[in-house]
Amino acid sequence: MSTFSSAFPDSMDDKRAAVLEAIARIEDGGPADLQGLREDLVVITSLIRRNPGIEAATEDLYEAAAAVHATGSDDADGARRLRLLREAAARWTERLGQAQPPDAAPEG
Repeated sequence: MSTFSSAFPDSMDDKRAAVLEAIARIEDGGPADLQGLREDLVVITSLIRRNPGIEAATEDLYEAAAAVHATGSDDADGARRLRLLREAAARWTERLGQAQPPDAAPEG
């Protein structure tokens, strides 16, 4: 059974874990597969009901990860990019907690 939510398939947990692992590797300056990260993010968004807040947080997360990966985090600007990546990851995780399955009735 999925720990993310019983309403989602286990693949959701797997993809979410893969995204967070990729972000951790980027934060640590290790090798990162940005294409794989993007693919995992696309799969996650395809498993949930459309939510502009989640979509925005997803794009912010990818852009922040790409910026840190491309330029590193060794200088002052790099430290700022790393902070933005961590904030984007926290925001993405928080917003993903609001996700609903695609067939769920709209809230409100």
